[in-house]
Amino acid sequence: SSIAFSPSSTYDIISIGFQEIVDLNAVNVAVDSKASQRSQVWQECISKTLAENGRRYTLVQEVHLVGMLLCVYVQSNHLPHVSSVSAATVGVGVMGVMGNKGGVCVRMGYYDSNVCFVCSHFAAHRENVVGRNQDFHSIVGKANFDVGPEAVASGVQSGSIEQWRPCFDV
Repeated sequence: SSIAFSPSSTYDIISIGFQEIVDLNAVNVAVDSKASQRSQVWQECISKTLAENGRRYTLVQEVHLVGMLLCVYVQSNHLPHVSSVSAATVGVGVMGVMGNKGGVCVRMGYYDSNVCFVCSHFAAHRENVVGRNQDFHSIVGKANFDVGPEAVASGVQSGSIEQWRPCFDV
């Protein structure tokens, strides 16, 4: 596979998400039979493509759940300004907990801001808007990031916890 980037553009952060890197069959949903291997292949493909284009990026975090994969890269010269990286997975599929549907999330401090990337795979079918809305609210409500006491203290001191908190109290 090939990933194309505009040769004249540079991006400080690149976040790439996938929904179905493995078939969503019972074996793959129940055990991580192929997701880790496929995640590694995609991560290597992305890293190789970024390097071929003369860009220096560092993989900050990779997180996967069944068929979902999220890779977050930061331009290497910005790496000293990345902090408190944490990942979360939330399954909302079968019985409300399995990973055939759900989300994978990466949260990090970037300079003086907190950013969060989410790759999700919601309930299917056009008429299932209610189901997709429920999936969204479940992911937002269940995503739990272990940011550590230093990040929490910094957030309280800067006032950003108040901005961050409503995103997770749905």
